[in-house]
Amino acid sequence: MKILEIDLRNQTFKEITVNKDLIKSFLGGPGFAIDYLMREKIHEIEPNNENNPLILMTGVLTGTSFPCSGYYSVSSKSPLTNIYGGGLSGGFFGAELRKSLNGIIFKNKSNSPIYLVIEDDHYELKDASELWGLTTDKTTKELKSRLGKQFKVTCIGPSGEKQIKMSSIINDHGRAVGRSGMGAIMGSKKLKAIAVRSTQKINYYDEKKFKETSKTLFHTFKDSPMVDALHQVGSNAINHYESFADVPHKNWSLGKWKGVNQISGNIVAEKMMVKLLSCFMCPFSCSRKIEIKEGPYKINEMKGLLEEWSKEK
Repeated sequence: MKILEIDLRNQTFKEITVNKDLIKSFLGGPGFAIDYLMREKIHEIEPNNENNPLILMTGVLTGTSFPCSGYYSVSSKSPLTNIYGGGLSGGFFGAELRKSLNGIIFKNKSNSPIYLVIEDDHYELKDASELWGLTTDKTTKELKSRLGKQFKVTCIGPSGEKQIKMSSIINDHGRAVGRSGMGAIMGSKKLKAIAVRSTQKINYYDEKKFKETSKTLFHTFKDSPMVDALHQVGSNAINHYESFADVPHKNWSLGKWKGVNQISGNIVAEKMMVKLLSCFMCPFSCSRKIEIKEGPYKINEMKGLLEEWSKEK
């Protein structure tokens, strides 16, 4: 397991090789991050203090041929809860990062806006002054224009820069680390974005057996009722959740809401659907490229944010 530790104040890099006992205990991912944060005694640190680390981690299966293996985690002390905070995101960024690194630990904070570029085993921090203030979509497009379309990008927008306590980190034009305000921690460190591209391959203990198992699971998933349901309505089964009062409207304060059937996955499939989209190695395809043809929320399919994601695939 190889983890990159970055001192943002001094702009230095250090590669850390994690010992086998720690790998056996936590396997990587948020398990390793939580152990690291506890050792750093984050309970004694304010969330926006430069000594509060920000940790991006991939998991054991991230970037492999295993189904649904595109996830990465982000962990720190949360500005929203003032205790441990963490979130996960799918898409393609995590799988690309995993080919070069198992994770990144950001320490201290920069004096001015910067972004990190990772290309195989080359790491560089660059000035992000011109990116500061841009939305996540515009930031992603600009970095791909500068660096190349092969790069996968995760970044913050104006809310993260302003350290809004619920701000997210966004990768791949719309996949979100949407819990615990991790975008605010990234903003407090003046870290605008991370762009990664890797030509390296992941090593397997027994690649043939692993890929055979992955293939079997893919077929199992594709034949399951869950896949059929996700293809039809995506993860937006809000009308189903309403039957047991699990509706997020007004921060879960209502339980039921009369407008549920107007925004359900069924309505999206019937009136707005253009194309199904999926994350890295995912058979479920629960994301949608949509078009709203009329009304105040009209969106032309060629201008939707997910159009760029669709092209990249």
